Amino acid sequence: MAERVGGDERVVYLADNWQAGVIWLGSYIPFLFSALAFSQGGSYRKALWYNFGLCISFGVLYLFAGLITLLPENDLIEVFHFASIQFNSPCPAECYPTDRQATSDDIDAMRQWPACETCSKNPTWVMWQQPKPHGPGGSSSPEMSFYQRLGLFLIASFEGVLITALQKFVVTGPGAAAIAARFDDGQRRELKL
Repeated sequence: MAERVGGDERVVYLADNWQAGVIWLGSYIPFLFSALAFSQGGSYRKALWYNFGLCISFGVLYLFAGLITLLPENDLIEVFHFASIQFNSPCPAECYPTDRQATSDDIDAMRQWPACETCSKNPTWVMWQQPKPHGPGGSSSPEMSFYQRLGLFLIASFEGVLITALQKFVVTGPGAAAIAARFDDGQRRELKL
């Protein structure tokens, strides 16, 4: 997302946090599995693995999500801003003005100082970390560990498997047949509007 400040256009990163990665992973993986679940069809359709395009697309996209989630810091991860990198790294107190709250112009100027090289590239995080009394004095969050990311990936994958199994065995499979047999009294009913 770009923001226009004065005459300059600056990039503002809204995904430099753990929540964005968790929400993305928790919705993207089940979304991929939903494509498999709803492509299974009923008893008069060919099996899912005959749909080569869908299977290959699913495999590539699932692998891509796994790489974004599980790889250590690299250029791909930086592009997608997943929380395996500490994007909101600590900014030393001497980088801030001592008499007022920092502005976007201050942040652009402080990037030129050697002591401020560790400051985040995201101005929102830099302003969040400005020491009190002129800022909130917020702390930076660390990157997600590999085991946290792996756990999230496995939970999202398990959810996807459950979606697919529910569709196969309950909605269109033996579960649906059992429910229909249980509540079928042999009479046809017409929907009355």
